[in-house]
Amino acid sequence: MVNFLVGNRTEESGRVFLTNLTSRLGGEKPLFTSDELKAYASLLLEIFHKTIKEKPTGKRGRPRSPRIIPHADLDYATVHKTRINGRVVKVEKKIVYGDATRISIRLEDSPSHTINTSYMERLNGILR
Repeated sequence: MVNFLVGNRTEESGRVFLTNLTSRLGGEKPLFTSDELKAYASLLLEIFHKTIKEKPTGKRGRPRSPRIIPHADLDYATVHKTRINGRVVKVEKKIVYGDATRISIRLEDSPSHTINTSYMERLNGILR
């Protein structure tokens, strides 16, 4: 285990977790997988982004704000579980950032070989 944080599922807790994690990775980015909590995608973009300055239009008015795009090597996928009466009946996976081919290659090298949240869910049950 590279990093962990016991805390609430808040944006601030996520920021602390990801900042601590990235300080330990030596510049490499792992394949991030999670449920669909909106804060995760925005925090990953906040930490792993590139700023593109817009060219001046030559027109009057406020200049365009720079665009923020994810690093080319950021891979992030989510799992959506549909439940009926508390039972999971459908699992859908979605790539949020990254390349599907690169993510597939990374999954081949992982113990689970699929996009999931099993490691976090497992620890979540232990740390309660």
